[in-house]
Amino acid sequence: MEPTCPVVHYTTPFLCLFILLVITAVLHGKVALVTGASSGIGAAIAEHLAGAGAKVALAARRADRLNELQAKIERQGGIAVTVLMDVCDLQQV
Repeated sequence: MEPTCPVVHYTTPFLCLFILLVITAVLHGKVALVTGASSGIGAAIAEHLAGAGAKVALAARRADRLNELQAKIERQGGIAVTVLMDVCDLQQV
């Protein structure tokens, strides 16, 4: 099926690449704290931030899952540290 607007069809990949490059440039060398990083959306966000060049602090209650995610990020060339934290406990925040 042909796209209805060929200009959009051909420029979209270039626009996506441009956005990716801008995001990578903005995040490169920055530090991001991701709470809830042991699973689900938190883990996915942490991986993407690390992939975009951010140094990531992974915070959650489950040390085993944080350590697995840290190892995965580091295997992919990223930088990550784990922080055991329960955001519901004021003493830990």
